[in-house]
Amino acid sequence: MMMLTEKSQADFVDFIDKCLEWKPEKRMTPQQGFEHAWIQAGLKELGYKIKSEVKEPTNPTSPEKPGVLPRIKQVSTKKPPVKQEPKES
Repeated sequence: MMMLTEKSQADFVDFIDKCLEWKPEKRMTPQQGFEHAWIQAGLKELGYKIKSEVKEPTNPTSPEKPGVLPRIKQVSTKKPPVKQEPKES
């Protein structure tokens, strides 16, 4: 097995080891799993990614209000009245 140098890798191996414990009484509970350092680090990283995406929305059609779509003008489907030439007598 390769040598683990990063804490996140060691936490991952510890998490998997505790999940795969053969004896149920020694196995990690779901609550303990959720509270494990590796899961918490992943949730924290995910939170940062979500915040950065929400803070920096891009919308090329509305530069004054990023993330807001411009209103679309409603187009009438009715035909305009036809202008008739006056009859010459």
